[in-house]
Amino acid sequence: MSIIYDFKNENLIFIIHETNKTKGNIAKKIKNFMYKFTKKYHKPLIDFKF
Repeated sequence: MSIIYDFKNENLIFIIHETNKTKGNIAKKIKNFMYKFTKKYHKPLIDFKF
């Protein structure tokens, strides 16, 4: 799993590499968890100030 910050859209992008054994289950679980965790935030979790 890797996390990338998109400066243009100001959001976090999670990239998950899976095998045939997991069949997308890990991505679904992380997506649901992050949706529940971040829905109360109106700003990105990471704030870059230059």
